[in-house]
Amino acid sequence: MPNENENENLTPPAAVDTPPAGNETTSTTPEKPAAPTKVADTPPASILTYLVRAIDRAMSASPKRDSWAQTCYALLDTSGGMQLVCGQKTFQKLHDWQTAYDNCISAINAHTSIEAKKAWLENSKALASAISAGTLAQHDGWTLEDWEQDYDSKVRAAHGEMQRIYSEALPACQEICSRFVAVANRKAEYLETNERERHENFGVPYAPSNLILAFRKAIKVAESRTVERPGGNTSPRSMLPYLDF
Repeated sequence: MPNENENENLTPPAAVDTPPAGNETTSTTPEKPAAPTKVADTPPASILTYLVRAIDRAMSASPKRDSWAQTCYALLDTSGGMQLVCGQKTFQKLHDWQTAYDNCISAINAHTSIEAKKAWLENSKALASAISAGTLAQHDGWTLEDWEQDYDSKVRAAHGEMQRIYSEALPACQEICSRFVAVANRKAEYLETNERERHENFGVPYAPSNLILAFRKAIKVAESRTVERPGGNTSPRSMLPYLDF
């Protein structure tokens, strides 16, 4: 049973076969952000305060972010925010894709073998009552195997829809990730330059701090999340966890 950290059972299984509204004919290439793309250069003296606040916001998000995703969120937040990498139209597409993906997870969770057996037992009770009432012809006499096959087909359909969503959303997610990496690298370089200058001022050999190393590692992880994988079914939220949608 899939158990992705962002999954919530939001809508009935019937919604699985319905693609996100408006995505059939529209381009998946994200529009350029309307806001200026200049990264905010936070003064070094206050950067830790900004980062702490950004990390607090990241940790209060739902679903919870992994540590690397919290770091990426803080880097983007202290650089100027989501508008640097994603416009409003693209944001809405991401939301629609994620909603459809969550519907698939709901369908999978609702159609396990345990749920098939429950449905069979309930139907058996209804058949017994129908026999007594003389209304048996109005009911389907499904066996347990019938229910299991029906539920399995719904699960397979949901998995197929997840792969379709992944393939459709991937180009937009890759473009957004590319913008994020550029923004995050500039922020990391800015902070690293200030660190190096402070060391040089005191005549101390420079080595990147744990903070800078954590930034570099988080950026690499973020890049890896949008690498195309044949047969992949990763959700948009998992590919771009530093965005709130």
